[in-house]
Parts: sequence; C-alpha cells; structure tokens
Amino acid sequence: MNANSSNDKKIRLFIAAKIPPELKEALRKQQDKVRLEMEGSEDYKKSDISWTNLEQAHLTIKFLGETPEQNIPNISEALKRATKDIKAFEVVTSKIGAFPTIKIPKLIWVGIKENSHLEKLHDRVVGELSINTAKEKRFTPHLTICRVKDKRASKTLYEKLQDMRNLTFSGLNFTASELVLFKSELKAEGAIHTALLRIKI
Repeated sequence: MNANSSNDKKIRLFIAAKIPPELKEALRKQQDKVRLEMEGSEDYKKSDISWTNLEQAHLTIKFLGETPEQNIPNISEALKRATKDIKAFEVVTSKIGAFPTIKIPKLIWVGIKENSHLEKLHDRVVGELSINTAKEKRFTPHLTICRVKDKRASKTLYEKLQDMRNLTFSGLNFTASELVLFKSELKAEGAIHTALLRIKI
C-alpha cells in the first residue's frame, strides 16, 4: 500500500446552515404539492424524479465537493474565523424556482428572500477559504425539493410549475443560528450527510 494513500483520501464536503424540524415539516408539505401534481400526469413514472429526504434538508452556504481529508482542520479554522462576529439571523423563504431554468427544471427548490446577513456569511466563508470568486457562480440560496432525472418529466414538471411558481410560502422562516461542515456520502438510496463540525452563531 502507498504510504501516502491516507493523505490522498478525498471526501465530499459542503457547508450549510442548520434548519429546524418545523421548517422541514413545512417544506414536506410543499414537496407533497409538487409530488401530487406530478402523480396526476399520465406519463409520470416514480423513477423520473428523486425526491429530497427532508430529514436531511439544509441551507447550503458553500459546496466544496471532493476535498482532501487532510484539509479539514484548516477548513474548520477558516469557518471559525468567518463566523467570529456573525450573529444569529432570520431567514424567510420565497417562491418555487429551478436550476438551470424554470423551463428546463433539473432541480426544484424553494427560494430564500434577499438577506444581507446570509450574503455576508457566504462572503465571509468564501473569503476565509481563499476561494477564487472570479470562478464562482452567483450565490442563490435555496432549499431543494427534488431532482429531475428524465427530460420528459422535466417538460411535464415545467408545465405543472406554471401554476405554482408565483406562490409565496409565507410562514416558512427560521433563525439561522448554527453553521455546519458536512461530509456527504452518495449511496444508492440517496446521499447521507454527517456533521463534522458545528459552530453556533
């Protein structure tokens, strides 16, 4: 065995704000609305869409992807610096959206209303991790509802979302008071997220 193999090990990481059980339950109701709309379509198959396990729902601040395991201590210290003077703040959800676009939905989400505190936290995290912002995509905070696997289902879902996309899900709000560094393992039954570091803010 290569003596350096342990140093070469990579794990899938992301940084997220923890969300409370009551918000997860509210999200589940929105997810059920989308699911029921799709199940009413004649050409819908369950395998067309992967529905998010909302027990593991979170608000992603920064996805790091495959990262050398040996970098975790440095990442942890960077996150502590990033949150040093950040105070807990309120987050409010908005309307349903999709990536890459609502016309070609591959990922369906509930958006987050514009929030200067959330933007500040994101910018601090990116800055402390020394990430090249020139290559960064625009930060679009969201809570994922499902992922679409089939192009045909994508077209059907677009049609269904036209009646839902302008709905504002009032009352879906929470206090962001904890930042978490997660390890994500991709399994056949879905991703498994494990907290490696928790920081109270």
